[in-house]
Amino acid sequence: MTEIGEVFNHLHKKARFLPIFPSEEVIKWRHRELTPPMKVLVIGCGGGRHVLYLAREGFICTGIDISDNGLRETNLRTRSEDLEVELVLSDFLSFSSITPDEHFDAILAFSVLYYQSEATFNLCLSEISRILKIGGKLFFNMRSHQDWRHQYQNSEGRLAELESNGTRLVEANLPHIFFDLNSLMKLIPSSFNIKTGSYSSEFEGKLNHNLLIDATKF
Repeated sequence: MTEIGEVFNHLHKKARFLPIFPSEEVIKWRHRELTPPMKVLVIGCGGGRHVLYLAREGFICTGIDISDNGLRETNLRTRSEDLEVELVLSDFLSFSSITPDEHFDAILAFSVLYYQSEATFNLCLSEISRILKIGGKLFFNMRSHQDWRHQYQNSEGRLAELESNGTRLVEANLPHIFFDLNSLMKLIPSSFNIKTGSYSSEFEGKLNHNLLIDATKF
């Protein structure tokens, strides 16, 4: 299992990291852009909140994740509701390497693509474009420079071990990338029409700030 997989395998033992309800931003994207029974890939599905939501809405869902515990929870939840979904234990690039061109109608990657280097992120975007159908929909978020964690990114592109008050970061030592909107837009393949947005929230007085990319492949 990869370094990131080990971290999230541990975190997915805790209820805090297994949310039940889908993100409001994903709900809005579904109603704005998707029509059942489109074939949707959920990258980094974790405990399955978005897989379950989309399957309930009548979509054909595939969920991939690098965490055994996350997929186990997703499997339990989908079985309890008698929902048919495909679940795969894999990182995205390994999964995409055996996926045909233009295979999915839509791809969702919510709160997942920033856990890597910029070079790997670029590869992921290229593969997402390849396996997404013409007219297909892509929705993902990236943490911005306004996010509270940005101050703890070190010269190696990883988060520090400790916060300034000595508290250990939940994502300590993991690779992590942050963007402003202009730098993010430069990396997205030219095969996409793009709408952008942002959203923010506070947790324990800290600002979580994300950029949103809502794209259509042409």
